[in-house]
Amino acid sequence: MNNKIGCFGWAVIIFVLALAITYWYIVVPIAAIVGGLYYWYHKQSTPKRAQRAQDHETQLKALKTMSLLPIDESDSTGVILKSTELPYFKSTTTVNWEEERTHTTRFNYSGVTSHVKLMQGVYWRSGSVKPMNEQTTQLEIIHTGTVLLTNQRLIVLAADGRVKQVLYSGIANVVPYADGVGVMKTRGKDVYLTGDIDGEQLAIYLIRLITGDVAAHPDATLIESEPTSEAANLVEPDATEDAALVPEFPADDPALPPLTVKDIFDLTKTSSDMPVRLDETHKFYDFQSDDLDIKEYAEAYHTNPEETRKMAEQLLDELMDLSQEINTATKTTDYTFRQYIGKPDFELLFAQVKNNHVDYFLFDDPKFIQIAKEAVPEQTSSDQPLTDATTGPAQPATDLAAELRQLKQLVNEDVLTPEEFKAKKKQLLGI
Repeated sequence: MNNKIGCFGWAVIIFVLALAITYWYIVVPIAAIVGGLYYWYHKQSTPKRAQRAQDHETQLKALKTMSLLPIDESDSTGVILKSTELPYFKSTTTVNWEEERTHTTRFNYSGVTSHVKLMQGVYWRSGSVKPMNEQTTQLEIIHTGTVLLTNQRLIVLAADGRVKQVLYSGIANVVPYADGVGVMKTRGKDVYLTGDIDGEQLAIYLIRLITGDVAAHPDATLIESEPTSEAANLVEPDATEDAALVPEFPADDPALPPLTVKDIFDLTKTSSDMPVRLDETHKFYDFQSDDLDIKEYAEAYHTNPEETRKMAEQLLDELMDLSQEINTATKTTDYTFRQYIGKPDFELLFAQVKNNHVDYFLFDDPKFIQIAKEAVPEQTSSDQPLTDATTGPAQPATDLAAELRQLKQLVNEDVLTPEEFKAKKKQLLGI
């Protein structure tokens, strides 16, 4: 997939050509001998290469039509799988997870310049010196590990336990290459898996698992070589604990009326304790996650913004999977799905998606830090030190010092402003 020769390669080619031109009387006989040997070897190996190509094609056809069975459970996959998740393929060699990266190089020189003195105080200038930016986009290795394909996601597991993954619901197309596979995503950067792998074989596994086509084809009807976006949208991903808000849907039955969003909402209320609400007029389906706190998110974001954002994006992916599952069950895309976090219920919006598109994400909101500050609960009057003799004894000095240190820590973490800290300090000291 990477055919760049590079400056060193061109230098070697030019050097070899120069030698060939200089010593042509030696190069020509050697070239004739080497050419003859190559022709003879190529002619002798043609039947074997044709047989290998035919065997490979037969294997690919068999892989397209045979039944895909899960890997033996006694074989460790190295990752924690969900309750309904089954592994179907695990590579024996390592692959590279590559993504496109853009680099900008700044040049301070452009064009040929000259500066000539014509007479005293008179100069003639030609050309220009000005800054220029050049952008180059290239594939870079982001992660390395073994490939694991389940019925729900593509996973690349590194030797140290680090994981990169793509949910099948977020894959729009799979492109096979001779030395790898291109995974075209509906959101985010596309992924290219390269290395010592059979790209066509891996692509077939991916396509069949994405489309849910794991059964055998006795009539030898081959599946399509590439999945369409519509086929990818029909995958029913598994709902995790944080997003397991939808019970098992009844199977399609022509004798039964079609399933509606209201039916799923009623089933959800009886099978889950998590608060939900439905607005049939404006087509909103809302979920509330009480175990997610904006203050904890803000503190974690200040400490490690990259990891905190990854965790938030995983929750966003789960919401998208859930909305897609409901859309598939009801055969409609009219509803907008919103997830709220914190207390009180249905006040702080975390994410909003519709038809596999993200309309809002809290971590993309420029006001996220301000929202986090506003979400910090104000100290109530019951937390103030009791200095009046009629109301009871004053707060111990040790507790007061500890509370002041906690408030100072919040200032260092940008949760409280210096002005808010001073006000709290005066309030605690009774000034």
